[in-house]
Amino acid sequence: MERRRLLAALAASSVALTGCLHDDAPEETEDEYVDDVDSDDDDVDDGVGDDGLHDEEEVPTGVSLVSTEFEVVDRVAGNAEDAADVEFDVAEEAVVVAGLIPGANSCKTADLESAGYDEDVDVLEVRVETVDLPDVEEVCTPVIMENSYRFEAAFTSGLPGTVSVYHDDELVVSVEEGSDS
Repeated sequence: MERRRLLAALAASSVALTGCLHDDAPEETEDEYVDDVDSDDDDVDDGVGDDGLHDEEEVPTGVSLVSTEFEVVDRVAGNAEDAADVEFDVAEEAVVVAGLIPGANSCKTADLESAGYDEDVDVLEVRVETVDLPDVEEVCTPVIMENSYRFEAAFTSGLPGTVSVYHDDELVVSVEEGSDS
């Protein structure tokens, strides 16, 4: 109850500092405002759940992305399809993605297009794309290349709730922490 009175007083003082928006509006005293807030209307969402804790969407996770690493670990001719395996390493506060993205010919390889963590929705999004090999001076052969890669993201204060992996703008896998990929 004291918290509500404090919040009401702060809200009333901030309204007073901003000035009147309409001159004909009746003045509302702080006591009237506090009485409105103190009502026991259970239909009002005050951001506090029945258990006395704040609702989840109002509490930031505190998780933050510190660094990322990406490397192509193997390139062989084959006919594999897109694949990605996501591992959550709780002890190291890291996410590891082992993936395979096919290239259209022998001059194609994998590259990290982007990787970002969105704290608002608690999702790490990893985007891998096929690109031309740099400085290719040979003729490209028309063979599918299986480009195996490893991606690692380091975090502080925990791990993301979900990891989504895209290959050439197509969703390959979306995995929640604690589930199997």
